[in-house]
Amino acid sequence: MAEPQPAGSDGLVERLNASMGVVTEAIRFGCFSRVLVLAGSTRLRLGDQKIKKSMGNALSEGAAQSLKRAERLGYWFASAGSTRTVFDMMDLTV
Repeated sequence: MAEPQPAGSDGLVERLNASMGVVTEAIRFGCFSRVLVLAGSTRLRLGDQKIKKSMGNALSEGAAQSLKRAERLGYWFASAGSTRTVFDMMDLTV
């Protein structure tokens, strides 16, 4: 018998857990390339480097589309306001 899911999650927890490896590697890459930096012990902030647009040219079509979508999602999160606002919009609670 499947465990009941919180309202609005539609398997979100499982999808997030399944993406943990990719996300972890992306954060490591961002930190090693100084695109991201750790502020304090828990916050990620933009670093002093930027990802060059030409890097997308070396990616496969699928990977390039994923990068484009991630960029759009990042802009959307940034314009949404606080972390709480983003979680509320996705009907998530912590």
